[in-house]
Amino acid sequence: MPAAGYSAWPTLVVQAREHLREKYAAVLDALNIIPSTAEYRLAVEKTVNYKLEILNSDVVDEEVEDKL
Repeated sequence: MPAAGYSAWPTLVVQAREHLREKYAAVLDALNIIPSTAEYRLAVEKTVNYKLEILNSDVVDEEVEDKL
């Protein structure tokens, strides 16, 4: 049984790429409180920027899902 307030089925996001771009942008913004030389920040920035590169490509959605 799912936790209270949660559906057993995932919600379909119509504009999934745009939604993910917004979420990744929020992650990058949140990293600003961490020193720019911190290994954790650098690793997260690298990962998020890689994922944003995939999202911004002309690859079809199914390939984006596989890569992410």
